[in-house]
Amino acid sequence: MTIKYTKAGLQPMEQKDRKFMATYRIGEVANMLGMHPQTIRYYDKAGIVLPGEKNHRNERLYASYDVYMIMIRKQYQNMGFSVEETEKIFNEDDMNDLANSLGSKIAENEKELLRKQYCLEGMKQLQQLVQSIPLFYRKCFYRVRPARWHHLHLQEDILEKSSNGTLARKIAMEAMPLCRHTLGIRQSDIATGEQPISTYCDLTLEQEYAEFFGFDQISTAFFVESQPCIYTIFKVDSYDSVKWSYLDYVEEFMQFNRLELSGDVQLATIANIFEETDSAKERYRYFEAWIPFTNQIQ
Repeated sequence: MTIKYTKAGLQPMEQKDRKFMATYRIGEVANMLGMHPQTIRYYDKAGIVLPGEKNHRNERLYASYDVYMIMIRKQYQNMGFSVEETEKIFNEDDMNDLANSLGSKIAENEKELLRKQYCLEGMKQLQQLVQSIPLFYRKCFYRVRPARWHHLHLQEDILEKSSNGTLARKIAMEAMPLCRHTLGIRQSDIATGEQPISTYCDLTLEQEYAEFFGFDQISTAFFVESQPCIYTIFKVDSYDSVKWSYLDYVEEFMQFNRLELSGDVQLATIANIFEETDSAKERYRYFEAWIPFTNQIQ
C-alpha cells in the first residue's frame, strides 16, 4: 500500500492515488515474500503496513509499497530491532532518533558478536583439551596455572545458596564453555594423609572473560594469581568422589624430585566421556590437575 508521512505518522494515501498501483491479496503477498500470512497480519496490527482497500470478497488488498515496507521491516529485524521498535522508527522517529537507535543497536550487536566469539574460543579450548588427553594422561609436566576469578559453587556437597552464589551460577552458565567447574583438595587435608578428597568446587573464569561477563563484579568472587604447578590429566569413575589417591603417581613424582606441595590442588573438569570396557560402556570424568609446589632445596 502507498503511504505518506505526516505529523501524525504513517497515513494511507488518497484512494485515487492507490488506484494507480496493482493490489494483491494477503495470500499472494505471503507467497511472493515466502512468509506466513499470519506474519503479515501481525505487521498490520503493529502499524508497519496499512492496507486500505478491500475486494468484493471483503479481503484486504496490498500494494507494491506494502511489500516494500514488509521487506524493510525484515531489514530492521536483521539488525536486531523488534516489531515494536520498527513501528516506532516507521511512525515516530526523526533523523536523529534513527541515528541514535542504530548506534544503540550496533553496540548491542557488537557485544553479542563478541559473546559468540568468546563462545567459539571456549569450544576450541575444550576441543584442544579433549585432544590433549592422551598426551597428558597420568604424566607429569611443569606448567603455569593461569590466573582466574573464582566463586564458591559447592562446599561439602552443599550448594552455595546466597544471592551471589545464584548470580555466579547464572553468569557461569552464560559464559560456558569458558567457565569451568574447579574442584579443590585442601593442602591441609592432604597433609593428614587420611584419604583426602575434594571438599569444594568453585566456578572459575579467566580475567578477560570474567570482565566481559561481569563475573569479577560479584562482591564475593575472588582472584587467584597464576602459579607454577605440576600439571596432569586423570580420570575417575563417573559417580566416584575425587580423591588424592587418584594422583598417587604425582605424589611419587614429587617425592622423587624433592618437591613439596605449596597450596590446594585444583582440579578443573574437562568432560564426561564413555569408554568401552570388557563388559560394557563405562562413563568417566576427566580432569586436569594443577598441583602447586616448591622445591625442598632452596
